[in-house]
Amino acid sequence: MFGFRKKNQSYHLLILKLEKDANEGKAFYQVYFPAEAAGDFVPLMLRLQRSKLNTKEILGELAGFTILTQIEDLQKITVLDHVQPEAEPISYHDFANVLLNRLNNLLSEEESPEDELADFHEDLVFFIGELTLAKDGSF
Repeated sequence: MFGFRKKNQSYHLLILKLEKDANEGKAFYQVYFPAEAAGDFVPLMLRLQRSKLNTKEILGELAGFTILTQIEDLQKITVLDHVQPEAEPISYHDFANVLLNRLNNLLSEEESPEDELADFHEDLVFFIGELTLAKDGSF
């Protein structure tokens, strides 16, 4: 019998390796995402890296992150060291959700004076919108 089946389609992933500035907890994060989202997610992360929001007060443990590596066209990720938290790449949806929660918490804190947030209010609004799209997979 002849079958009509799809050829073995490969799902290409990309990984961004982010190094943290602080020496506590994780030394770096690996964020994976589909190749289709690269045109939106990579520029977003580059802009966040250069932003005034890349501070400990705003991003917490991710403060001062730098993008070290962009790995393209992966078809498989194998984690050999499950003890090291850095070994496990996280989904860009989850990563965007963590960042989004931090930025939303910043807006909801009563301790933050309005004048302090006014300096980067446009950046906050932009990143909240873009991270919401990344979290939902709407890029």
